[in-house]
Amino acid sequence: MELDNDFLTGMILGLMFSGAKGGGGGGGDDTDRGRVWNWLIAKGFTAQAAAGVVGNAMQESQCDPAAEEGPSPGYGYGIFQWTGDRRVAFEAAAEAAGVPKSDFDFQMNYFWNEAHTTEAWGFEPYGGIDNMMLYTDIDQMTIDFEAAYLRAGEPNMPARLQYAHDAYNAYA
Repeated sequence: MELDNDFLTGMILGLMFSGAKGGGGGGGDDTDRGRVWNWLIAKGFTAQAAAGVVGNAMQESQCDPAAEEGPSPGYGYGIFQWTGDRRVAFEAAAEAAGVPKSDFDFQMNYFWNEAHTTEAWGFEPYGGIDNMMLYTDIDQMTIDFEAAYLRAGEPNMPARLQYAHDAYNAYA
């Protein structure tokens, strides 16, 4: 799969100049869940919006950047379980950036870049990711983020919502 040069440039610059490193900011801990929380808070997400993303990531992978459902491309990989063509592009971007595909910061920056480029269309009905990061309703963010970005075949929304509220109660 060929990657767009602007997309790759954005990924590399994001890795080089991101102020959001796992473990800084917010009230999270050094678990995978806490690192995702901290990254989102440092990026400017409200606590409620961060909780919605974390709830989804917990359902997808337990926030584990090395979580793998199965072999590429048919199965998900990483924090957000990139699958199919998206997994192929994700793996190619990691290789082009010279980082392991399990790299936490790479994955979070990849999500952020996708949300503003190749997957921005999914966020458009909600005003874009920059609007969604300001949500103050945990349940709405959990539901909308799943629909905008993850589009799971069987979302198991009750679990996503519970994970989101658990994260909020632990870290906010």
